[in-house]
Amino acid sequence: MSKETLTVRRLAVHRHDGEALVTGVDLTLAPGERVGLIGESGSGKSLTALAIMGLLPEGLRASGSVRLAGTSTDLLDTGERALADLRGNRLSMVFQEPMSALNPLMRVGDQVAEVLRLHQTGIGRAAAAAKAVELLDQVRLPDPAQAARAYPHQLSGGQRQRVLIAMALANEPAVLLCDEPTSALDVTVQAQILDLIVAGTAHRDTSLLFITHDLAVVATVCSRVLVMRDGSIVESGPVEQVFTRPQHPYTQALLDAAEPPASDAASSVQKAGQSLLSVENAARVYTRPRTSLLTPRPRVAGLRDVSFDVAAGQRFGIVGESGSGKSTLVRLLAGLDRPTSGSVRFAGREISALPERRLRFLREDVQMVFQDPSGSLDPRMRVGEIVAEPLVALGRARLRTERANRVRDLLDAVGLPADAAVRFPHEFSGGQRQRISIARALAPAPKVLIADEPVSALDASVRSRILELLASLADSHELTLVFVSHDLAVVRQICDTIGVLHQGELVEIGPTEQVYTQPAHPYTRRLLTAIPTVTRALAGVSASDLASAPADLPEH
Repeated sequence: MSKETLTVRRLAVHRHDGEALVTGVDLTLAPGERVGLIGESGSGKSLTALAIMGLLPEGLRASGSVRLAGTSTDLLDTGERALADLRGNRLSMVFQEPMSALNPLMRVGDQVAEVLRLHQTGIGRAAAAAKAVELLDQVRLPDPAQAARAYPHQLSGGQRQRVLIAMALANEPAVLLCDEPTSALDVTVQAQILDLIVAGTAHRDTSLLFITHDLAVVATVCSRVLVMRDGSIVESGPVEQVFTRPQHPYTQALLDAAEPPASDAASSVQKAGQSLLSVENAARVYTRPRTSLLTPRPRVAGLRDVSFDVAAGQRFGIVGESGSGKSTLVRLLAGLDRPTSGSVRFAGREISALPERRLRFLREDVQMVFQDPSGSLDPRMRVGEIVAEPLVALGRARLRTERANRVRDLLDAVGLPADAAVRFPHEFSGGQRQRISIARALAPAPKVLIADEPVSALDASVRSRILELLASLADSHELTLVFVSHDLAVVRQICDTIGVLHQGELVEIGPTEQVYTQPAHPYTRRLLTAIPTVTRALAGVSASDLASAPADLPEH
């Protein structure tokens, strides 16, 4: 073996029918080196990691060579029992979705302790439990002893990801593979997780392969990068070289999509008309079940005295982290919930006091696009039926030919071919499924489109195309757009006005460029300084800098 901790040569992944999904991948990891593997969904990134771990799904086979320092055999030729001894010990992985990787029936402390006991002979149950608490403390979980007794569903997404990191680093592995570990997290939580990964691997001199579609994250965390497309590595080299002097057109396209110019949406402020949506002193208080018969039911404020107006034709962005009140506010705007106090008006009509039977006008004029199209599209229905569903529900386009013509026009408007109507959602990519969701939302010709985190799970280039589509449709269909996101950089691309929510309060509101370049509230500054960008990373801003998010960090 050479000095490299991990050496991969000519790695290929094929289906049993011979179709190649990954071909000719070469990569090396030196001790303590952090290497990024980037590319869009379907490029082969995750398959590469799963092949290295020996975890390819049934029906796929790997060829080539994968060698780990300290082992005498090729991992691709190693039996499952020997591989199981390596996984979680010498070779660990952090997955994207912690709820899928954690056992929902075990306390998280027991799960961390189990990793220790599986690979460390002689460690007793009590010692493993104590070490588990220590590891949870190292990944900065608040009150680690209490967290150890919690079940996964009782922790937040960022806390669950910290548990996975504690498990992955428990036995001080030689190599850590991270597969999109922060893509679903708020920017401030993402910054903290990135800092943990960097600090944890540096402390143990662990080699890191960081897999993501986010170039800014790679620039922040890694010193070297591999660019993957259609199952092959198309470019590699030091991060600074690849990101400032890319040689392959695909790398350049990824860079262009990663940091697009600011939107010209501010021009729509002048075009905006009278107030269409109006929220005045809205508050929403939830009550939780009693913890005992002698105590009152706990009350939790979802929104606190929120007021703003959205003018006709405006593109209004709502920004905040998980738990800030975004979803609560969206439900009020869509008439799916009522405020505890205050009012919500649509086109001058109070909607918060109306029963459902009198909200038909709102169901026609306000439509929503959700975050996860896979969860909002019925897998048993063909796309044409999905898009036509609002027309049927509202009694529109009763003739089949009329519906078919409307569906064809809508699919064309969102950039999908006419034959998409006869296919099912699973036959499309994530970006295409989101286009289907948009087409369905446009079916009844609404006045307002509420987009709730519609691009948070998409690759940068796909995300840019969806944002461009929404902006184009807002203009061509004279839509008022309410765009909800945890990412200020995304909102900047499409909105003319931004409202920032924090712990249920609207802490700042103003024109997009003013909020982005001259934030008035400390929380807004914290959100901005936590956003990783390629430019900042190349200027020396580290994961630790992002995690601390001081207000005097450069904004751009």
